[in-house]
Amino acid sequence: MVVYARHFSGTGVVVYHSETMGIVAVDRNTVSIFVSDVMLAFAAYPVEILGEVVFLHLVQNYALIVYDPMALGPSGAAAARAIVLKK
Repeated sequence: MVVYARHFSGTGVVVYHSETMGIVAVDRNTVSIFVSDVMLAFAAYPVEILGEVVFLHLVQNYALIVYDPMALGPSGAAAARAIVLKK
C-alpha cells in the first residue's frame, strides 16, 4: 500500500466506552495503515489523547481504534459516551 500523505484526519463514532477502555470506529481514509500514530479529540474537547489501531477491515473499509478513557480526565470522559440501545 502506498501512503500518499503524512497527516490524515476524519470523524469517528464511539462504539464502546467504559471506565477502562473505549473504542472508536473510523473509515480507512482516516487510518490508512496499521502502524500509525493516532491522536483522538472528542466533541471539540481541548485535549487530544493517544489511540491505538487494533483492527483494519480490508473489504468494508473501516478501522477500530482503542483509547484509555482515564486519559480524558473526569470531565472529558463524561463528554465521550457510546450509544446505549434500550430494549
